[in-house]
Amino acid sequence: MSNGDYRNRTSWSYDNYYSDEPIAPRSADEPLPEMIRTIRSLEKSSSGNQLFLQQALLLANYEDDYEYNKEVIRYYPTYQALSNKELRAYFSWRTKWRNGDQQETSLSFAFLYIYELLHLIGCSNAQDAYEKLKNFSHDYGIFNSVVTTYLKKWLMDFVVYYELDHNLLADREEIIKDNALFTLQKMQVETDEEIFQAVLELTDSVLKKSRFYKQYPEITQSVVVGTLRKIEKHFAEKCQKTWLSNYIGDFYKQPVRLFENAVFCKQHYKKEAKVKLSALRYYYCVKGRWFLHCCYYDSACRKRFLNLIRTIDSMLRDSVNFPHPIQAKVKTKWVIETIKEEIKKYQEEKQKAEKKKLNLDLSQLGSIRSNSEVTREKLLTDEEKEENFSAPVFSAAVSESENGSEGFNSLTQQEKRYLKCLLEGSSVNWTSAEGILPSLLCDSINEKLYEIFEDTVLENGELIEDYREELRKGLQS
Repeated sequence: MSNGDYRNRTSWSYDNYYSDEPIAPRSADEPLPEMIRTIRSLEKSSSGNQLFLQQALLLANYEDDYEYNKEVIRYYPTYQALSNKELRAYFSWRTKWRNGDQQETSLSFAFLYIYELLHLIGCSNAQDAYEKLKNFSHDYGIFNSVVTTYLKKWLMDFVVYYELDHNLLADREEIIKDNALFTLQKMQVETDEEIFQAVLELTDSVLKKSRFYKQYPEITQSVVVGTLRKIEKHFAEKCQKTWLSNYIGDFYKQPVRLFENAVFCKQHYKKEAKVKLSALRYYYCVKGRWFLHCCYYDSACRKRFLNLIRTIDSMLRDSVNFPHPIQAKVKTKWVIETIKEEIKKYQEEKQKAEKKKLNLDLSQLGSIRSNSEVTREKLLTDEEKEENFSAPVFSAAVSESENGSEGFNSLTQQEKRYLKCLLEGSSVNWTSAEGILPSLLCDSINEKLYEIFEDTVLENGELIEDYREELRKGLQS
């Protein structure tokens, strides 16, 4: 978008924060439909978000059939900002979309349609509008993922503003993590299974990918949960801050703008309100201003938590001479001793349980062994099924897959280019020109290289310095 496409914003307010748009020349050669003439007349006496809402209400059921094939670019698209031809083209596209003829159009038209739905235009109620927004995020996201990125934030704001059922957001990553954190807050009264499931959610499936966990889920759960219980107790007795603030993050309250970066006119002034989205996430409205109270999942804390889990994984592997060792990340003595104690405790309890099985019916051994194999098969990947874990052997020779060339070879040219730019400190602005979201590139790179590093190599679009040289060598190989 060139600088001439829109003017620079000079001011900001909650009710009118989109920039003035240069109004395209409006030809008088073509006769305009009466409804278009009507909404144009409003522009003489009103402006801003209030004007948008007035026009949107009048045009809620308007349909058109007008051919116009030029691309339309507006930073904050409104009816007023469009020329007469562009306006009719928009309603022609909207008519088709509403009737099930889902066609790609100018991105400005897509956002104009979203702004209408945020105001419940063309909807029976807020619930209906929410479903239409969610469907549009999926259906139009196939053409352009930008709408999905914005709607991810606005759909949460929508539930808050219109006070819809918070269960609509139950599958959102933020809510899932909040519920997991709430479980860890009540660790002393929760079951081991519930605690371990919470850990899996908060480690972004890192533990689920562990080869050791797939082979030995029982001891992994026992040692992880036991270690965390003791760490919580240690922090409660000897530290000023909680273990969660050290490994997850702290709670905070901050002012927020609902529907930020959207054209939105407040229709309902709320003096006081409280909207609960999860056990730990609240939105407050005080004298018309909204605030968010939630946990800030700090990146440094997250890394500390992942390092703890990987250290437990590492020490568990060492305890059974597992054929695929990984490096322990934590060096703190009392933490290491705690993990050792939990491993020993589990092993002793298993030995005691074995001694009690004196009256075991030998005729049942076959079915027990068979059931064990079925469970093992479900946890193992195809690659791991080919490995013989019963006879672990350490070898100085490293296969091509283990030395990382396979992982680096799986990177796309765009992913390699992105990594190279980060290594060289050069600009990654080319991602915008190619319509690529850097966050998606980072997620893909982390996933493909995880088996090599047993860790994420990129966080918040930046390299983790510990892996800089290894990444450089991997790209050169």
